[in-house]
Amino acid sequence: MWITILFLWISLSLFYFALLLFYVFFWQNKSTQNNQLSAYKSKYFVTIIVPARNEEACIENCLNSIYQQNYPQFLYEIILVDDFSEDNTVKIAQSLDIENLKILRLADYFNSHDEITAHKKTAITKAIEKGRGAFIVTTDADCIVPPNWIRSMICFIETKNFAFVTGPVYFAPNKTLLQKILALDFAGMMVTTGASVFSGLSNMSNGANLAYRRSAFYEVEGFKGIDHVASGDDLLLMEKMSSKYGKSGVGFLKSKEAMVETLPPEDFNAFFNQRIRWTSKSTAYQDPKIKIVLTLVWLSVFFLVLSGILAIWFPMFRRPFLIQLALKMVADFILLYTGTRFFQQNQLLWLFLPAQIFHIFYILLIGFLGNFKRYEWKGRTVK
Repeated sequence: MWITILFLWISLSLFYFALLLFYVFFWQNKSTQNNQLSAYKSKYFVTIIVPARNEEACIENCLNSIYQQNYPQFLYEIILVDDFSEDNTVKIAQSLDIENLKILRLADYFNSHDEITAHKKTAITKAIEKGRGAFIVTTDADCIVPPNWIRSMICFIETKNFAFVTGPVYFAPNKTLLQKILALDFAGMMVTTGASVFSGLSNMSNGANLAYRRSAFYEVEGFKGIDHVASGDDLLLMEKMSSKYGKSGVGFLKSKEAMVETLPPEDFNAFFNQRIRWTSKSTAYQDPKIKIVLTLVWLSVFFLVLSGILAIWFPMFRRPFLIQLALKMVADFILLYTGTRFFQQNQLLWLFLPAQIFHIFYILLIGFLGNFKRYEWKGRTVK
């Protein structure tokens, strides 16, 4: 019986190993999309949406980076949507000399934030209602975007005839040891995000870097049907787009011209709440493949830890444990090397071993608690 059980455990590790190599293959097989940008002529009006809550430390840099785009200013507007901020976010935004900036306040439409279940989705919906762009591009208020961000996203979505596009995001700057480990982990996550889209295996995206057609947003009825989930303005909307337009209707822009910089969590508590928030939307996924993949990945890590514990007392588990550990470490290193090379963060690889320990235990903990635990976000308790 134990032989059969150990075989199943090792089979899960083999699945994990093959899955990560699958991601790396599709990422590497996709060339960087920069070729058409120099010849692209801008002609569409674009609405840039930045939902914000208590972002006084970041909002100036974010808005200025959007304002300094290599895209005609008369062809885009920036809509900052204030989500009941309790700091100087709005005052700072108002003080900036940005002509095409509009500021909406959710407080002008709701008496209290308690009336809203999905704050970010509500903010985006209100901005789309008030905006006039044929294309919608969204980012977060703690992000800095590169000069060719708008041109890259719009060129890609238009020339490829996509309905929905997501792009790369990376953590920077990284000051503490924890932030460096998180930046390393996030580089790998971006490879899995892009490769999932390239391969058609599943829909993955990040709300810090999205673009979609305004008409497509209304054709899928916006966030209707997913507005009961606090998170998911990115992946759940992408699922709706993919369901409506097929896998060929959604894309990932692998381009350094479109890389969005965002801040890593400041401490473990912030990281814990961020990942619980990301995991909490998993129960709303409509695509069974992504649920199956996430479950099998969690099980592979769970049985790796279990065999490691049993190996302390029972010699028969020691060799299987080492096989499982080796499969995970080799696959993870290849994935992380691929990600850090693209984002030019190779210096983070020296943290590979402590990052492995961190990764194992946070996958176990957050993968389990994400479906049950409430989380803190921007001063609110959310479930």
